Formats: sequence, structure tokens, C-alpha cells
Amino acid sequence: MANDNMRILGIDYGDKNIGVAICDPLMLTAQSLEVIRRSDERNIKPCIARIAEIVEQYDVKIIVLGYPKNMDNSEGFRCEKTLEFKERLVRRFQNMRIPVELWDERLSTMGADRSLTHLSKDKRDSVIDKMAAVFILQGYLDKYNAEKNTAIATNNEQRNKHTIKLKRCNMSEINGVPEIDDLPEFEDLEEAYETVVLTDDNGDDVEFTIIDAVKENEVTYLLMIESENFDDESAEASIFKEVAQDGEDSVYELVEEDEEFERVAALFQSENDEYELEL
Repeated sequence: MANDNMRILGIDYGDKNIGVAICDPLMLTAQSLEVIRRSDERNIKPCIARIAEIVEQYDVKIIVLGYPKNMDNSEGFRCEKTLEFKERLVRRFQNMRIPVELWDERLSTMGADRSLTHLSKDKRDSVIDKMAAVFILQGYLDKYNAEKNTAIATNNEQRNKHTIKLKRCNMSEINGVPEIDDLPEFEDLEEAYETVVLTDDNGDDVEFTIIDAVKENEVTYLLMIESENFDDESAEASIFKEVAQDGEDSVYELVEEDEEFERVAALFQSENDEYELEL
């Protein structure tokens, strides 16, 4: 499937017309672009050339081609012609590494036709190809966004699986903080803790506050919480380990493997009796 923030082209291939649609930069909605008229059904080169112009103009990264199966899921003559057209597109854009993906369009033309019932037959016929391309591309985008949201939810579940709840009590000696009389609140110690800035999978910098550190077999592990959540009593801490050195800076990654996480979490618990870890 696609990566975030790329343009995708939707195509409805027909004997006389080729409907074309483009997605918005956020890949949320499909927008009608144009209909390429086929003046000579035996000569597809001018149509391919026009599609190439559109690909260059919009910096298209994926082409989605409607695949006209029959309603009983069988493949007929139109599927055969569409596959031939797909091969032409693949050859044309292979040097640009633009994939051509088929999309089951069985409901696309029907949906487009129903959306135009308020128009006369002549007007409806003039825009049906353009709207069919929109329905093809929108179906692809809806599936992509649904799968992306599922992946995000799964990643969040996995990350939440490998976090630690801190029972914040008597934190005054943690991480080298000197004993301070009459200082019961955990958040009052915030300025005394060291912080590090890590880069997440999206390339964004995230500041973490170091709660504690342990070393096992010469590997340094840090117990950290996102600094912006430091005052949040319900926030959870994560374990990171040092995996490399980049000049004077250390490179850390999140501990996600179950056995390693549980072992190091138990090590943090045994090393410090000034607070409790709730796994």
C-alpha cells in the first residue's frame, strides 16, 4: 500500500473513455480530474502519453486501475482488456518505479451511476467515467486509511504492553536526587532529573525524562517517561537500552521483546526500593 502524503491516481479504463481521478495530499479524498477521450480505440499511445503528463504534474507514486469483474466475481472480456492496459502502464512507468494496482470496481460504476440519478441520461453519460474513477480511488483510499488506523492501534497496544506504571512515593533518592525534606510531590522533583531527546519513527524529536538507570552485561537501560507527561499521575514509563554511540551521544531504542522487558523491569524493581513498579 501507500506511504503517507503521496499522490495516488485512480483510473477507470473504458473502450471509448478513460476516467481519471487524483487524491488530495493527505490521501483522504478522491477528486475528479478529467476524462481522456479515445479517438482511436486501436491506438492507446496518446492516452498513455496523457497519463504520463498527469503523473509528472502531480508527482504520482501509485496508479490504481479499476478491475471490472462481473457481479458474480467472474472475469470476462473487459478484465482481459484491462489487464492488457495494465501491462502497458507497467512498461511505461517501470523506470519510475510506479506500481500499478488493480482495484475491484464492481460497485464503483454502479455507485457513480446512482450518485448521478438527478441528471438527465445524456448528462449522466458524459460524467459517469469521471465519477467511476473517483469511486475506484476513494475505495482504495478508504481501505488504506482503515489499514493504517488498525496498524497504529496495534502499535499502540504493543507499546502499552511494554510500559511500567510508577507508584510515585518517596522519590527523593531516585536518580541521584539528594534527600529533600518536606517534598512529597513527585512533580516537584522534575527539574532535578536529566532529560534526553530521542527521534521517533516519524522523525519527530521527543523529550524523555530519565527516572532511573541500570546496567546489565555492560548494556545500559534507562527507565524514562515522556517529559510532557511528567506531571500526569496516569502516565506510564518505558524502558530503553543503549544500542550504539553516535559521536558523544548515545543511541537508544525501546525495549519491546517480552523476555528482555520483563527481566530488566524486574532488575529496576530489585535495584530500587524507593518506589514500586507495577508491571
